[in-house]
Amino acid sequence: MAADYKIIGGDGREYGPATLEEIRQWCVDGRVAPGTPVWRSDEERWVTAAARDELKWDLPQPAPPPPVMPPEPAPFRRAGFLPRFAAFLFDWVIVLCLINFITLPWSKDRLETNQRILSELKADKPDLRQAFRDLGSLLAVDLSVNFTYFVAFNALRGATPGKRMFGLKIVRTDGGDIGLRKALVRQLMSGLSLYCLLGFGHLLVAFTPERRAVHDLVAGTQVIHRS
Repeated sequence: MAADYKIIGGDGREYGPATLEEIRQWCVDGRVAPGTPVWRSDEERWVTAAARDELKWDLPQPAPPPPVMPPEPAPFRRAGFLPRFAAFLFDWVIVLCLINFITLPWSKDRLETNQRILSELKADKPDLRQAFRDLGSLLAVDLSVNFTYFVAFNALRGATPGKRMFGLKIVRTDGGDIGLRKALVRQLMSGLSLYCLLGFGHLLVAFTPERRAVHDLVAGTQVIHRS
């Protein structure tokens, strides 16, 4: 003989008796939830619907948990003018030391060249052509060391020793490494800004919300604080 079933509804009232097929339909209709007490005549005891094997597949399935969204990346904290300027001064001291070390065997010749330039500029009729040739011979070494220093460190490490000292790093606008090409473009524009624009392009860092200099805008880079 088939067993009869009873339930206690959400209103606290008892419903039934009902056949197994009727109880299953009540599950489909939502009248029986997983926690609804269900009585079966052959057992004469109340058990939750979810604990009855004959009903658990007819009960409404719980909604899947919402997908776990990956956390949004923290916004970049761009470096301002003062930490960037301090890092530049630190790097410039290193560059001067490198230049002096590299040119040590020719230090006497470089000193004489400097004195010759000063003498020409102080003369009543200076030979500017000769003065500029001498100046060019000095700058050829100085600018080469300077350019190589900044490009190499920025391309390979994302920061010069000066920037690392102050917790700064150069990245693309999307946060990726800048690589060699952007390091070359950035340093070239930095030199043009410094010598042709009298440093005005660097001062944009202090007066623009994005805190990006001209060479950052052209190269598509930004200087941020390391996290």
